[in-house]
Amino acid sequence: MKHWLAIASCYLCTVFLASGQGSKPLFFHFTPQNGLPSSQIYQVLQDNSGYLWFASDHGLAKYNGYEFTKFTSADGLEDNTVFKMVLDSRNRVWLQTFSGRLFYLENDSIYSYKFNPLIVNLVKNYVPLNFMWIVWRM
Repeated sequence: MKHWLAIASCYLCTVFLASGQGSKPLFFHFTPQNGLPSSQIYQVLQDNSGYLWFASDHGLAKYNGYEFTKFTSADGLEDNTVFKMVLDSRNRVWLQTFSGRLFYLENDSIYSYKFNPLIVNLVKNYVPLNFMWIVWRM
C-alpha cells in the first residue's frame, strides 16, 4: 500500500508542477495595418536597448513594444529599400540599402557613412554577400 501511495503522490506532484509550466509563448503577427512600413521584411534585429528593428522595401521600422517609428528617405536614407542591418558595439544600427550605400542610426537620426562615394565607385552595381563584413573591418 505504501508503494502505491508513493507512486500516486509522485504522479500528483508531476501533474501539478506541469500545470504550473503551462504558460505559452506570446507571439504577435505584425502587418502594415499595425505600423510596419511593408509586409516585405528582409531582416529583423534587436538592439541592446530591446528595440526591434525591421528592414523592409519601404524603409526601416523601430518597434518599442507598443508602436512603430518609421525611417524613410524623408529621414535621410538614400533609398527606402533596406536589405541588411548590423548592430555595432556603440548600439548603432548600420544599414545597407538597395543602392549599396551604408547608413547608421544614432539617437533616432540617420547618418550617411562617410566613405559611401568610394564604396559606390568600387562596387558599381555588384554587392558581394559579405559586403557589410568587409566594410565593418575597415
